[in-house]
Amino acid sequence: MESTGGGEQAPLLDYHYKDDGSKGFQDEPPTSTSEMIIEAKSQLELGVPVILMGLLDYSVQLISVAFVGSLGPIHLAGAAMGASFANVFGFAMLEGLAGGMETSGGQANGKGEHHLLGYLLQRGQFILTMFCLPIALLYLQAAWVLRHWGQDEEIAELSGEYVVYLIPGLFATALFLPVAKFLQVQEVTKPLAVVSCVVLAFHGPLCWLYIYGLDQPWPTAPFANVGAFLGLAIPACAMTSLEWWVWEIIQIMAGWLPHPEIAVSAMTISFQTIALCYMPPLGLGTAASIRVSNELGAQRPDKTRMAVKVAFILAAVTGGLFAVALWLGRYQWAAFFIGPSEAMVVNTFVGLVTVLTILIFLTAMSASLGGVLRGSGQQWAGSLVNNAALYGISLPLAYLLGIRLETGLQGIWWGMLIGVIFQFVGQFYLTANTNWEYQVSRALLTVSDNSAGVTSKSFEY
Repeated sequence: MESTGGGEQAPLLDYHYKDDGSKGFQDEPPTSTSEMIIEAKSQLELGVPVILMGLLDYSVQLISVAFVGSLGPIHLAGAAMGASFANVFGFAMLEGLAGGMETSGGQANGKGEHHLLGYLLQRGQFILTMFCLPIALLYLQAAWVLRHWGQDEEIAELSGEYVVYLIPGLFATALFLPVAKFLQVQEVTKPLAVVSCVVLAFHGPLCWLYIYGLDQPWPTAPFANVGAFLGLAIPACAMTSLEWWVWEIIQIMAGWLPHPEIAVSAMTISFQTIALCYMPPLGLGTAASIRVSNELGAQRPDKTRMAVKVAFILAAVTGGLFAVALWLGRYQWAAFFIGPSEAMVVNTFVGLVTVLTILIFLTAMSASLGGVLRGSGQQWAGSLVNNAALYGISLPLAYLLGIRLETGLQGIWWGMLIGVIFQFVGQFYLTANTNWEYQVSRALLTVSDNSAGVTSKSFEY
């Protein structure tokens, strides 16, 4: 249940409340297909640069892993395990915390409260930087942690070394992510893609150089309402980061299988494939979050509904295309990561493609629905769905099938798929039964909260 601000209690899924409170809103119900086409163009104009940014940023990691993979399976496994550790305990948390700006910033921009965006930017950078301090200390002990998690000694040492060199990037990410959200909620996305292009242009040559060429003061106002920012940032972190962690944890499980150099290498290719195919839907999810939060802030519930429908269609098309592309190019894609002499790794990955294609489609849909839930400030509800499905179903089944029943990577991935199905169903149910008129009233409270420091909860326990 949730308080609407005047003592009235409204349930989390108050879909029976569809026709109440519609008076005074500033939009009219969409009347033609042309309006949906216009909405699709708006989301694509926002989403394509975000997709490009995500693909380019992820290509940095992809190129790094590919270069390391050319040194041999043990180096590929070490780099992949190190990247997983860094993501689980660092970058995923920062990404999730920054997600709080999508709700509060988007709704503030929709309402026209532009002065709040600067405060949110500074709060975000301050909070994320503070989180980096304990994370960096943990990074320094990565090798010790991985050894105590039962990972191969040599892989753990290589992973620990890899993670230490990611510490400067951790702090840079803490400053960059709030800037990216600051621009995105104002529907400014093209400069971010340009910056990512520049970064990628330097990254590949520098990888070659180091691996082969060298043979080896703010005002006090932004801090006044940190609590209101954290009220949205922490559930956004729980919704995004905990979901991300699950995918990284299964890489650790791969290290417990026989012949870990083969299992971890094949898992790395699988994970990198899932993650790369997730970037475009994630960009579309960000666009959906921006459109939903802006329309809610502007008090247009009917246009919010249309934005949600368009986002769902775009995600389905994108996920389907990537799934088909992977199936058709599975052998060529595996060869990108590992040489032809490593036939065991290639064959192991190819055997996983069936389950991976299904996962790619479902995670694309989940990315879109997650963006809708973030944009409407329903992070807590989304987090509960994600955690119940992934931690309550996916991980236990992955461990049971893959480790205990000794079915290997096949069991791990099929266990993940079952949980992702439940995740998609839960997110779809939340989105389909959302009362958008009521969410408009919550959006107004959210904007007010960031001005006055009063926390607006998505529901009460």
